[in-house]
Amino acid sequence: MIDNHTHQCSYSGAHNPLYLYRDNELTEFKGDKISIGDKSNIVRKITKHKFQLEPNDCIFLFTDGYVDQNGGLKDDKFKYKRFRELLQSIHNLEPNDQSNVLNQTITDWKGERDQLDDITILGFRYKPVEQTTVIQQITQNAGYLNN
Repeated sequence: MIDNHTHQCSYSGAHNPLYLYRDNELTEFKGDKISIGDKSNIVRKITKHKFQLEPNDCIFLFTDGYVDQNGGLKDDKFKYKRFRELLQSIHNLEPNDQSNVLNQTITDWKGERDQLDDITILGFRYKPVEQTTVIQQITQNAGYLNN
């Protein structure tokens, strides 16, 4: 969740972390070792990370499908270390270029092997929205809808 007024981000995760790249440095916000939908989580406290976003921060959220994919010369998992290094190398690229590199890398990694799990990666660069711009957009949209 991002509060556009305060530029504060709140994050809670199940197993997987949130990766924040700022000024070419990685900050990792770890997810809890819980499963979504596990009824025992009702009584467990889930960690809520809060941090300030800065313009051009690059954030990645993802499932474990990419890091768990078997492949390479030794038919082992891609793993988190290799994934972090890959994201480090592409985080300054444009979104389409990031997507192309991620797709090509996993295709090359798995080779002829089947994909084992879903692979979802959400990446975005934080660009604060000026409040007046948001109000103008809402006003323009409301005017358009009323016509």
